[in-house]
Amino acid sequence: MATEVGTVYSVDELLARSKAAAATKTSAGGSKIQQMLAGREESDSVNLSPVAKLLKAQKDQSAKTATPYTEQDWYLNAKVAQLKGQIQLYSTLPGLDPSGAVMNQLTKEVNELVTKQQAKLKKSTDEAAAKQAELDRLKAEKDAAPMSAEDMLKRAKLRAAGEEIPVETSDAVKALLEKSKGAVVNQTA
Repeated sequence: MATEVGTVYSVDELLARSKAAAATKTSAGGSKIQQMLAGREESDSVNLSPVAKLLKAQKDQSAKTATPYTEQDWYLNAKVAQLKGQIQLYSTLPGLDPSGAVMNQLTKEVNELVTKQQAKLKKSTDEAAAKQAELDRLKAEKDAAPMSAEDMLKRAKLRAAGEEIPVETSDAVKALLEKSKGAVVNQTA
């Protein structure tokens, strides 16, 4: 059913063409091509290899936890440089800001930036202190724990062999020994 370009159809010809097009459609509703496309399983996901799945999961996770660009160091450094330049400009040329509104706004921005950074620093300091307390607690538990059976057996074998038993000293004792090295003892008593 080839037609020439530029052919003008009458109303009857158009109706006949639409009847013929409707006749080629099947009961499933659609042309043969539409049926073939409907037979394919449509899905939004692509079959990924295990590595690609892992990379996609990491990318999704990093997108969830990514800090906004306004909180990143490069932005903060640029913002500080910008504010320094603006403050320098408006403080050296007071005629640019006769009412002082721009300097007040710049001061407000600097104060907000400093407050954010102090809160961020306090949060990280608190986290570090909590981790250090946990490490200290674990170390104290390890130091206070009774000797294991394996360690007792090793010490008994060393005693039986007549060898010297290694003495474990605590950090406090080690610090005192280091402090006392080279110190002169007062013997005039």
